[in-house]
Amino acid sequence: MKSIEDFEDGVALCALVESLFDQKIPKYKWKKRPKNKAQKLVNLQIALDFIKSKGAKLVGIGNASIHDGNETLILGLLWTLILTFSVTGENSNGDGDDEEAKREAAAAASASARKKALLMWAKKLAKEFNVDVKNLNKSWKDGRAFCAIISAFRPDLIDMEEVEKMTPRERLELAFRVGAMLGCPSILKPEDLLDVPVRSSLPL
Repeated sequence: MKSIEDFEDGVALCALVESLFDQKIPKYKWKKRPKNKAQKLVNLQIALDFIKSKGAKLVGIGNASIHDGNETLILGLLWTLILTFSVTGENSNGDGDDEEAKREAAAAASASARKKALLMWAKKLAKEFNVDVKNLNKSWKDGRAFCAIISAFRPDLIDMEEVEKMTPRERLELAFRVGAMLGCPSILKPEDLLDVPVRSSLPL
């Protein structure tokens, strides 16, 4: 996904949420090759309904907004997805009975799948600005990745050339301030990122 147009038919969004939640969208079969606007809108609604069913709060965004390419609302949706996930990737200690071990293994596999999906998406956007996103901890500490994601959709709000001149704290403050302005409140503070231990993942 490299531009707003990638979301227009709902295919990219459906595939993204299935990857993030490591689960196929139930009940309704979304079309991988929608032929008209109606089918595209159905795809988008299926994805939004699935996201809501997982507890994510979506405010003011509908299938028509995404289909019409509303950059602010689409950015808000993606920002919400990022902040919804808790990608720890921690391993089980192996204690407990077999069933418990299986549940823990499944949870770990699911977290790993979400982590990979988020990394893939972030890498594609950040790469356009020569920002290398390698993981969900150290790669985000200097604020460049956050700014790159916003600038990919709203270059009028964040100038990456100016971002390069800023300190890590200034970049993080800018990204979170612009995100809040776009209706994407942050659950993080610059201090949370600047003090991230090497082995910890961001509470996205």
